[in-house]
Amino acid sequence: MLRNARIEEDIRSALDLDPRIRDPRTIAVFADGIGTVSLRGTVGSLRQKRAAGDDARGVDGVFEGSTVSASTCPGPAAGATTSSAPALCRRSWRM
Repeated sequence: MLRNARIEEDIRSALDLDPRIRDPRTIAVFADGIGTVSLRGTVGSLRQKRAAGDDARGVDGVFEGSTVSASTCPGPAAGATTSSAPALCRRSWRM
């Protein structure tokens, strides 16, 4: 459990330091004991979503063979209604 907490903390730090992510506090980070890291939340663009995944993959402890899944969804485009935004976005990377 301590290792998971450390991985989560390191990912949060990486997200906080990444200028590509406008508001990293909107991204929740979860690590489990089998090498899976999940990011969940809302970001403003696909670029920010990819940046969050890149940050997670770059953390020690997120090792080859583990999966990082990011379900951080871009918010609605300018002028779009909330109902036209995707309800859930999911992308997984094999490390």
